[in-house]
Amino acid sequence: MAVVPHVYKDITYDPIRISHRLRLARRSSSRSPQVRKAAPRHGRSSLHGPRRIGKADYATSGAGSLPHFFGVLLGRGIGVEMVHVPYKGSAAYMNDLIGGQVSGAVDAIADLTELHRAGKVKVLASSGAKRSTALPDVPTFNELGVTGVEAMGWFGFFAPAKTPRRSSTRSIRRSTRRLQSPDVAAKLSGLGMDPATGTPDQFAKIVADDYAKWGPIVKASGFKPE
Repeated sequence: MAVVPHVYKDITYDPIRISHRLRLARRSSSRSPQVRKAAPRHGRSSLHGPRRIGKADYATSGAGSLPHFFGVLLGRGIGVEMVHVPYKGSAAYMNDLIGGQVSGAVDAIADLTELHRAGKVKVLASSGAKRSTALPDVPTFNELGVTGVEAMGWFGFFAPAKTPRRSSTRSIRRSTRRLQSPDVAAKLSGLGMDPATGTPDQFAKIVADDYAKWGPIVKASGFKPE
């Protein structure tokens, strides 16, 4: 809803107008971009290396993805040229990352939690406003002194714009009740998803703000879908 309309110009709908935002389901650190580095045996991993040389490459699971565009945002934040190296999925670049063929990667934390815990890769920073519940030992970019690169994934419920208020209110109540149930909350928390609160109007602002934020970044990337 916030990124795809900027990427694919053949989309004929306006994501801000066409949908009725019911509620934010979860703020998801599991789907937020994270910077990962090869395992510590390849040397001390930090964000200072790219700053010294002014350039760095980074792998992602694919071109046109949120991690791709986050790399552009990060490059602005740390003042270096970030060279994108797209792969077909996270598993495809992992051997190159560990082997040192690429200097780093940007991906969602859900795809790298176990590898970080096992010491096969090192997650340098997370892009959320606070540390991920899945990897509490990993600092945020703000904690490392890198500002202006906060980005948070989210999941939400939408309905057609002309949905009657009674129907949307009923859907909001049902979804809220289900999301607050202990079993669902526990499963989502285990995936690094933090509970979300707020009104439909607040959710609408999140969508609008993210839509406005990612438009210039997508344009600056120069990416054109094939």
